[in-house]
Amino acid sequence: MGIGIVKVYSKPKVAILATGDELIDIDEIPREGKIRNSNSYTIAAQIKRIGGQPIILGICGDEIEDIKSKLKDSLEWADMVITTGGVSVGDADLVKEAFQEIGGDILFWKVNMKPGTPIAVAKYENKLIFGLSGNPAAASITFEKFVRPTILRLMGKSKLNLVKVESRLENEFTKVSNQNRYVRAITYYKDGQFFTKLPNKHSSGILTSLSGTNSLLYIRAGDGPFKNGDKIEVEILEYPEVE
Repeated sequence: MGIGIVKVYSKPKVAILATGDELIDIDEIPREGKIRNSNSYTIAAQIKRIGGQPIILGICGDEIEDIKSKLKDSLEWADMVITTGGVSVGDADLVKEAFQEIGGDILFWKVNMKPGTPIAVAKYENKLIFGLSGNPAAASITFEKFVRPTILRLMGKSKLNLVKVESRLENEFTKVSNQNRYVRAITYYKDGQFFTKLPNKHSSGILTSLSGTNSLLYIRAGDGPFKNGDKIEVEILEYPEVE
């Protein structure tokens, strides 16, 4: 068309920092009281899936000066920083404090949803820092609900929200919570309609509860229980297969 130069959006560079003295990396030998750093790799995969550029910074212990140093360094070049762990209310939960001590303005801390209640978001100059829970499922789901739309906005996208579809539940969910809840789900398409199954385990600390899931069932606080055959609405993470 005779156009030699076009304007484009660059892939956002997203730094990922896992915090916690209990963490070891995937190539280390497990020791008592240690758990593997799965969050960095899960979050990196989610960033790649939507077109961003993840940079894994590794593991930082529960030392506020170390956390601050890593944050300052990464904010020099990254478009956004994501941390996992250290945003609850324990003695070792220092991430929110680190956000403030480097000059970040806390936009909010904690949300009324499960999993993922402990999330801290700060603004540093013109960049955002997201402090996600250290629990694998909580970190993954809060990424989808809060971080994903932000990255898409940086990429110039206008459609930011997950696609919602009406589906039919194929098993039961009896728990009623006083918090809004996102339940990992497996949704498929058959004979002109969507069907959804829920995994047996729902703990936010169980990474395997994410395995094979491709959707989220949103349950408002106080709603439920849900029975087999009920009509539900799910948010699609990955478009389901047709059976």
